[in-house]
Formats: sequence, structure tokens, C-alpha cells
Amino acid sequence: MDAFPVGFKLLGQIGQGGEGTVSRYYHHPSRTLVAAKTFFRPRTDTRAPREARILMELRGCTKIAQLYEVIMNQPGYGYSTLLLEHCEYGDLRSFQDWHFYQRIALSEPFIWHVAREISEALAYLAAGGTSNSPTAHVPAFRTIVHRDVKLANVLLKVGPTTALTGFFEVKLADFGNAVAYDPSTSFIPCGRAGTYDIRPPEYPLATPAWDVWGLGCVVHLLALGMLPITRQPYEVPPEEMEAYARQEGAPEPLVRTICVPPGIGVGTNPPMHERQLAFYSRTLDVAMKCMLVLDPTKRMTAVHLRGIIRRL
Repeated sequence: MDAFPVGFKLLGQIGQGGEGTVSRYYHHPSRTLVAAKTFFRPRTDTRAPREARILMELRGCTKIAQLYEVIMNQPGYGYSTLLLEHCEYGDLRSFQDWHFYQRIALSEPFIWHVAREISEALAYLAAGGTSNSPTAHVPAFRTIVHRDVKLANVLLKVGPTTALTGFFEVKLADFGNAVAYDPSTSFIPCGRAGTYDIRPPEYPLATPAWDVWGLGCVVHLLALGMLPITRQPYEVPPEEMEAYARQEGAPEPLVRTICVPPGIGVGTNPPMHERQLAFYSRTLDVAMKCMLVLDPTKRMTAVHLRGIIRRL
């Protein structure tokens, strides 16, 4: 590609977060849309941003939004811009919000499709270099923990498989919180990482199990339009947490059941946004709950989850 921004036309801003802004550009010579993520970095740091360094290791996985190029000191000195794969249908959060606003239930095959695609990405991250394609040769890399798997970081686009499957291609994106997994130093400095309301019970311990919890939250949100819990696990009193772990005697369910008739929610006469729109199978319900086991050592691994979903 040409030296950014030469040859590029700004089409608008996609989003803005704590790490910077993401804009949509059109690259004239290649007739390609790209997403440009721009953020400020300390002037003493001359290396490529950490997110870029991690994404460079993950170019073998088609389930991850790809990094095309890193441009240092653009659009100005001290800034970095990442040119990333553009996903024209946006993120799952907007997709799910629209469906729930219209009172349209997301189909179970679609939820399984999302779970399958993201489990492929998480298994790749956890395996440290094992490609999702058996014929592809990808150098080994470190095990990576994404630490922010959520609807807003799952992107949708039309791809070669869309016509065959009837579903969008699904891409895991935004590795700004990602870290290489080291069992000896897996606690998060200063307790700041991930999205507050989807942090797992073991927070601030950052292991691959964190990402499986995030995928469980994604499935729960797609089915019910709400998170699995109304309080963070680490805010629950110890005696209640023990009851949650035993799945008995808890004052409220930690993980709600989704294989119930439509319109039934938690408690008596739940608000509309907490009412289920469709009946989902017990198989999906059990798979979701395996992702949301409180004890991270007993939670299903991404590799195991991927294998099970592939056989369904």
C-alpha cells in the first residue's frame, strides 16, 4: 500500500474508545476498504504498539481480524496507526441490539456459528501457534490471552463462505488488552484490563480460561440480551459464592437457563429486556454453562470447546 494517508480517502469514524479511534478508509489503488486504528504512544517508546506486535504473531488465523500494516508517527509525531481488516457489517453488539429492539430472536444456528468461529480463534490463541488450517504452516508463538472477548469485539463481514453457510464471517478483533500468557506472572498490574461487567470470577488472574468465560457471556447475551450475572462475581459475599459454586441455595441464579419457553425470564414478571425471545436447545444451554463455570481450572478449555462444537 502507499504511504498512509497518501492514496487513502477517509470515509468516516467507526468508533472511539479508551485506546484511540478507529476510522474507515478507502484505498484507491487496491480498491480496498481498511480500518485504521490510531492512538497516541509515549514518545520514548520507539517500538510498534503491543497490539501490533501481538497481531503480527497471529497472521495464520483467519478467525482474527488481520493486521495489514503498522505506520509509526502518523497522523503526527507520537501517534501510531494500525491498518486492519475492514468488516463491513460492524460488530455483534450493534447486530444484537438491532434484533432485540425489533423483538427478533437470533436463531440458534447463528449462535452456534458465532460460538464455533470464536472458539476456533480462542483455541488458536491458547495453542500458541497451532493453525486452524491443518495444511498451513505457522511458526509457533506464545499463548495469548485476549482479555476482552465481548460483543463489541466480534466483527461481521461477507466472505467466501457466506453464500455457502448463509452466515457472515466472524472475526475476533481489538487486541489492545491482549497479553502473552505466563503462569508465573499472570496477574494484571494495577487491576485494569478487560471490560468491567464481563470480567471472570478469577479476575485479576489472566489465563486462557478468561477468554472462554467471555465467549460464554457472548452466547448468553445473544440468547437473552443480558449478561449472565447482575453482580460481578468478586462482589458477591463468600457464603453466596459457595452457594453459586454448588448451584444450590443461591439467592439468584448466577448463570440463567436459556432452554425455557419464550417470554419467561428470571423472577416474576421480568422487564421486557430480560425476557427470552426464543426457545434454545438444552445442548446450547449446557455448552454455555460449561463456558461459565466459576472455577477456571474446571472451566472447559477453548481447545476442548472447539472440538465439541466441530462435532455438532
